[in-house]
Amino acid sequence: MVCDLNKNVRRYYNCERMKIELNNEPTELISDRLYDLLANTNLLEKGGIAVAINGDIIPKKEWENTSFKELDKVLIITAAQGG
Repeated sequence: MVCDLNKNVRRYYNCERMKIELNNEPTELISDRLYDLLANTNLLEKGGIAVAINGDIIPKKEWENTSFKELDKVLIITAAQGG
Protein backbone atom coordinates (compact mmCIF):
# COMPACT_ATOMS: atom_id res chain seq x y z
CA MET A 1 0.00 0.00 0.00
CA VAL A 2 1.29 3.44 -0.87
CA CYS A 3 0.48 4.70 2.64
CA ASP A 4 3.17 2.42 4.09
CA LEU A 5 5.88 4.41 2.31
CA ASN A 6 7.88 7.36 3.63
CA LYS A 7 6.36 10.44 5.22
CA ASN A 8 6.55 12.61 2.08
CA VAL A 9 4.73 9.99 0.01
CA ARG A 10 2.09 9.58 2.73
CA ARG A 11 1.54 13.35 2.79
CA TYR A 12 1.28 13.49 -1.03
CA TYR A 13 -1.35 10.74 -1.03
CA ASN A 14 -3.04 12.17 2.07
CA CYS A 15 -2.24 9.07 4.15
CA GLU A 16 -1.64 10.81 7.45
CA ARG A 17 -3.65 9.17 10.20
CA MET A 18 -6.93 10.79 11.12
CA LYS A 19 -8.25 10.69 14.67
CA ILE A 20 -11.92 9.91 15.21
CA GLU A 21 -13.97 8.51 18.05
CA LEU A 22 -15.40 5.11 17.03
CA ASN A 23 -18.05 3.73 19.37
CA ASN A 24 -16.68 5.90 22.18
CA GLU A 25 -13.08 4.74 21.63
CA PRO A 26 -10.29 6.96 20.24
CA THR A 27 -9.29 5.51 16.86
CA GLU A 28 -6.74 6.44 14.21
CA LEU A 29 -7.52 5.79 10.55
CA ILE A 30 -5.51 6.05 7.35
CA SER A 31 -8.54 6.47 5.12
CA ASP A 32 -11.15 9.15 5.76
CA ARG A 33 -13.85 7.13 3.98
CA LEU A 34 -16.68 5.39 5.83
CA TYR A 35 -16.80 2.68 3.15
CA ASP A 36 -13.14 1.79 3.80
CA LEU A 37 -13.70 1.56 7.55
CA LEU A 38 -16.66 -0.79 7.07
CA ALA A 39 -14.77 -2.91 4.51
CA ASN A 40 -11.67 -3.19 6.71
CA THR A 41 -13.76 -4.32 9.69
CA ASN A 42 -15.74 -6.85 7.61
CA LEU A 43 -19.02 -5.05 8.29
CA LEU A 44 -20.04 -4.49 4.67
CA GLU A 45 -21.06 -8.11 4.26
CA LYS A 46 -23.24 -8.11 7.38
CA GLY A 47 -26.83 -7.00 7.43
CA GLY A 48 -28.43 -4.92 10.15
CA ILE A 49 -25.78 -2.21 10.29
CA ALA A 50 -26.54 1.39 11.22
CA VAL A 51 -23.99 4.20 11.12
CA ALA A 52 -24.15 7.68 12.61
CA ILE A 53 -21.57 10.45 12.43
CA ASN A 54 -21.88 13.18 15.05
CA GLY A 55 -25.42 12.01 15.77
CA ASP A 56 -26.57 12.06 12.14
CA ILE A 57 -27.64 8.71 10.70
CA ILE A 58 -25.92 7.96 7.39
CA PRO A 59 -28.18 6.08 4.92
CA LYS A 60 -26.56 2.98 3.44
CA LYS A 61 -26.77 4.44 -0.07
CA GLU A 62 -24.43 7.26 1.09
CA TRP A 63 -21.76 5.05 2.73
CA GLU A 64 -19.50 5.01 -0.35
CA ASN A 65 -19.46 8.80 -0.62
CA THR A 66 -19.19 9.68 3.08
CA SER A 67 -15.90 10.93 4.52
CA PHE A 68 -14.84 11.65 8.08
CA LYS A 69 -13.43 14.86 9.47
CA GLU A 70 -10.87 14.99 12.26
CA LEU A 71 -12.42 14.16 15.67
CA ASP A 72 -15.79 13.02 14.25
CA LYS A 73 -17.81 10.83 16.59
CA VAL A 74 -18.74 7.68 14.68
CA LEU A 75 -21.23 5.15 16.00
CA ILE A 76 -21.67 1.77 14.30
CA ILE A 77 -24.46 -0.44 15.56
CA THR A 78 -25.06 -4.03 14.50
CA ALA A 79 -28.45 -5.60 15.07
CA ALA A 80 -28.51 -8.76 17.17
CA GLN A 81 -31.07 -11.53 16.92
CA GLY A 82 -32.40 -13.21 19.97
CA GLY A 83 -35.47 -14.39 21.63
